[in-house]
Amino acid sequence: MQPTEKDLENIFPACKSLVSRQTWSALVSRMDMNPDPEKFPTVISSLSHELELPEYLNELADLEIALYSCLQLQDQVPSSVHKKMINPSLKMLELHWKGLDKVLDGAGDQKIHPASQPELMLVWFDPDSGRSRAQPADQRTLTALKIVNEDQPMGSTALEYKVNLAELHRAVDQSAARGLILAPRTRLGRDPEIFQPHDKSFERFMHPRVFTLQWHITQACDLNCKHCYDRSSRSPLSLESAYYVLDELEKFCIRNNVRAKVTFTGGNPLLYPHFDQLYLEAVRRGFPVNILGNPASRQRLEQLLAIQTPSMYQVSLEGLRQHNDFVRQPGYFDRVMEFLPLLRELGISSQVMLTLTRDNMDQVLPLGEHLRDMT
Repeated sequence: MQPTEKDLENIFPACKSLVSRQTWSALVSRMDMNPDPEKFPTVISSLSHELELPEYLNELADLEIALYSCLQLQDQVPSSVHKKMINPSLKMLELHWKGLDKVLDGAGDQKIHPASQPELMLVWFDPDSGRSRAQPADQRTLTALKIVNEDQPMGSTALEYKVNLAELHRAVDQSAARGLILAPRTRLGRDPEIFQPHDKSFERFMHPRVFTLQWHITQACDLNCKHCYDRSSRSPLSLESAYYVLDELEKFCIRNNVRAKVTFTGGNPLLYPHFDQLYLEAVRRGFPVNILGNPASRQRLEQLLAIQTPSMYQVSLEGLRQHNDFVRQPGYFDRVMEFLPLLRELGISSQVMLTLTRDNMDQVLPLGEHLRDMT
């Protein structure tokens, strides 16, 4: 069936916006000999010199026909899946012009000039927006697609290639949010009779995709803080029992279609006798790890970095130097001040936590100013 001029306008709106009405009519008339819209880029190439068309116009037409083709594949994109999978409508275009996606977004804007250099473009039908989308294929997105396509275990991949596990998860999550990857819906949900979303941005808290296990793995601590709520003496958890906890967490994630992260705390979690083995096992199972502890030496941190960089290392301060050291121990404030730059130097994200009381309320803002740009 021969496409009408209206059909071509609907399929190639960006191309039409970049040429004059007379030029567009000339291109449409040549389609009498090539009724298939997929032949339009070829028609553009054949008339490029004669009509003085932009050099990149035929590839822009390739991109627009890909967007149109993906839209025709929307019925092949399932509304729900049981495990992560690549969106079946996904196409990859090897282009010779960089920035054609910007031309699409700013159709008709003569100030946008693509560069003559190769670019791999991803095109797919996004089920959430109900339209086709295009974006350049950066390394982060390609890694996410490779992991899902090959069903690679996240933890083992992060350990083998010495890459950050949390970053791998974020890459996959971001591709899933764009519809490049289809993921099963989480089974966790808050009771809507208790938690009412005030706006659309709140809805992500109704059905969380990530479950955090905050795990007090030891009572051992190198401090004796005045406000500590649990100084009871308990034997350390055996490594076998700790692995069982990870087993149960893994099963919980599978049942509920969520991923987990583990936050080790205590006491001081680094004083747990089997910490490095447990840390490694948590990462191997695909769980990013946070540490809520006390300042540690460079050597101790480097031992952890040899396994995997913690997603975050949190220390606590109870106010400015005098009040904090009264609550925790003399010299602790300065220990933290020396520790935070070390974390930054080693590429470890950091946070500082405070237990709010009547005695330190007026120190929160001054402490925040003191810590500015340190975490």
